[in-house]
Amino acid sequence: MNIQNPRDYIIHFPVIDKSLKSLSDIRGLILVGSAARAGFLATLLASKAGFNSFEYCSPQSASTEREYSLYAIPEAQIAVCSHGIGVSGVEICLAEIPALIALAGGTGLEAVIRAGTRGSLEAGFPLGAIGLSSSAIGFLGGAELFPDQALFTCLQAVCAESEQQTMTGKCLSAQYFWTGQGRQPYPLLSRGAFAKNNELNFYRDCKEAKLSWIEMEDAALYKLALLFGFKAAALGLVVAKRELSADQRQLLSGYQKASLEEQLLPGVFAFQALQRFLGVAYRAQVGAP
Repeated sequence: MNIQNPRDYIIHFPVIDKSLKSLSDIRGLILVGSAARAGFLATLLASKAGFNSFEYCSPQSASTEREYSLYAIPEAQIAVCSHGIGVSGVEICLAEIPALIALAGGTGLEAVIRAGTRGSLEAGFPLGAIGLSSSAIGFLGGAELFPDQALFTCLQAVCAESEQQTMTGKCLSAQYFWTGQGRQPYPLLSRGAFAKNNELNFYRDCKEAKLSWIEMEDAALYKLALLFGFKAAALGLVVAKRELSADQRQLLSGYQKASLEEQLLPGVFAFQALQRFLGVAYRAQVGAP
């Protein structure tokens, strides 16, 4: 492997020579889970700011076989990319997108914000609110990881200027979707070691750890940002509630099917915060969708 050749470090993204130019000025990155949401968000941000957006690759257009949709907004020096579900996708994006930027002749990625969804673990954090991860752990009892304070302050300021209810708190980034979040799996699977009381025990441990919400990627972002030298922060729309009853014998759950506009709102706030942090001038104010 030639360390001077960025192509050697790009494995999961296609190298599309005719489209590389759109990535040359990228300094900020917004990460989302869904490939479709990445496209909707890039289009919304560019149109509201008076900029142009360019699709680098997307499974929807068959320009990649993978789950990674990558869009560039060159005038804002910001890109939007989907990472799928879980930590491996986040690591692939953070490792390979800088190589794509280098191949395009860019100077490098500086700041990353993950804009996703999350489940609230506290009664005071309602469905539809925006949750900012002031810290995150990868597993119960794990080391606490933190965002870049300057970038996080920008994100807090942007959210505070909106009418959206916003809260900060400590986050658990679960390694698995079902068992990692204490969810009861398909009944036949419970014949194994997964006991029915695991769910209650899990959320009792979450309460003891003073966790505000649960999702799957923020801790990985904070850890990888330290390893790779990026500034990072994370926020998400609260779409689920998982709270223990007062006697801790019952789990009270709720779920809200968020509209597309609601799903894009964390990305809008991330875009505004990155522009402020990077010092990129606004052409137009990008408000809530």
